[in-house]
Amino acid sequence: MTEEGAKRFRHELARAKGQHAAELRRLLDSATIVPERETPPKEVLFGVTVTVSKSDGDRATYRIVGVDETRLARDWVSWVSPLGRALIGTKLGSRVHLPDAPAGEEVEVVGLER
Repeated sequence: MTEEGAKRFRHELARAKGQHAAELRRLLDSATIVPERETPPKEVLFGVTVTVSKSDGDRATYRIVGVDETRLARDWVSWVSPLGRALIGTKLGSRVHLPDAPAGEEVEVVGLER
């Protein structure tokens, strides 16, 4: 789990009650928190935010996170999802085919942030 994800879950836990609170406590107690990187990333890894550009100029941004974190933000994708697996290991300037995109269509990695 990313540090940001753990922080958001702790904030949610502070307001949760009953079974939901117990589930959040179990989730946080069992999670391995991956520290935020101190240096700018050179490739897409767990915890990295990646921006891709489509051929028509549209851009999309995704943050690679743990499975449980994907519900915390719309653009957070699991590292084990088809999209996450397609992006992990790519570098700035790389071209990659994303799942559910038409055959032969690729996006370019145009931004990496920690």
